[in-house]
Amino acid sequence: MATKKPTVRQLEALLEASKLLNSTLESSELLRRILDSARELSGAERSTLYLVDEARQHIWTQVVSGPQIESFRMPIGVGIAGHVIARGRTSRIRDAYRSPHFNRAQDRKTGYRTRSVLTVPFRGRDGEVAGAIQAINHVRRGYFDEHEQVVLEQLGDYAALAIENARYVEALKEKRRMEEDLLAARRIQHNMLPREIPTAPGVELAAVYVPCFEVGGDSYDALALDNGSIGFSVGDICGKGLTAAMMMANLQSLLRAEARRGSPPHETMATMSGVFHEITDVHQFATFFYGVLDPASGHLRFSSAGHDPMIVMHPDGSLAEIPLGGPPLGILPTAEFPDHQVQLTPGDVCVVYSDGITEQRNAHGEMYESERLVETVRALRGHTAPELVAKIRESVQEFAGGCAATDDFTLVVLRWSASA
Repeated sequence: MATKKPTVRQLEALLEASKLLNSTLESSELLRRILDSARELSGAERSTLYLVDEARQHIWTQVVSGPQIESFRMPIGVGIAGHVIARGRTSRIRDAYRSPHFNRAQDRKTGYRTRSVLTVPFRGRDGEVAGAIQAINHVRRGYFDEHEQVVLEQLGDYAALAIENARYVEALKEKRRMEEDLLAARRIQHNMLPREIPTAPGVELAAVYVPCFEVGGDSYDALALDNGSIGFSVGDICGKGLTAAMMMANLQSLLRAEARRGSPPHETMATMSGVFHEITDVHQFATFFYGVLDPASGHLRFSSAGHDPMIVMHPDGSLAEIPLGGPPLGILPTAEFPDHQVQLTPGDVCVVYSDGITEQRNAHGEMYESERLVETVRALRGHTAPELVAKIRESVQEFAGGCAATDDFTLVVLRWSASA
């Protein structure tokens, strides 16, 4: 810090500059005001503001050149400003071309001739150097004196506080925007779930979906089809969060469109897979199950795309053999998905689930696994479909023992009894 004090005129100008800086929280306007104040207070032709980018170990600049603002980056330690920021000490140079730290490339690029340079660092609340203000070419004399140095250092203190406040406000605004986006996505995802579960004589259908985060990549659907059949599905996108939720919303829209057209499960899967492959990158895929039940006969037709096999349990606790399906959706531009059929008998229970259930871990690192799920269904097979959903969820929660879920939890249970 220079030993001299600002003049009365400089103190008055500093006070006005402080008021000016604190009257806005909009970043680009604030930076412009800092630059204008620095130029006026130091009597410079130009002023430059350097901000530290800690993540990249760079400093980035906004240079006032008439009404335009040019921006560029350079490593910390490079150039006069980079050297000042690295050392945390003010530099006052009468002839820039005699300084070993001066980078002449910018002058050659712009045609401007840099002569005298005053560069002062400023620090954030944590005491770390957050940037620097640089005044270039004194207008009335060929150099900057201690009066200009002390006034620019004082301005740096004001600027540091104003920049931190503006960044804090911007971070709050961004957080609020993200929360609003997540809320909107959650509403969209909630609206994509069936508002009513279809009913038919002899059919019980129940489901639950619990996202791991605010929004997730799982979903289920239950559809009353025009021919009197009931369609039901469970899907699981690779990934979680907002992106996965939006992709799953696209898949559900495709499913409903194909279901309304009366497309059989295997054709529905092929169409969804082709479209999904077109709109996502090579690393994205989804597992999916889609089944169509004839309530009158108990005939169930289904197709699966890389999804865990459906559990079909008879009243005596034995299991129907359910074959594996085709590849996950989106893996290949064209793919075939087997069309499977099973004839349900009265009292049969069908359970379709996402791997967030079977891969739930407890405090010992053990997973719930499909075998445990089968045994849980076997023990509860006499309950109604809604009761089965609730009790399976309780079983998984008890197994977890308070351990947080790491994936979405989705479960659909169907019980069929011959209608009277």
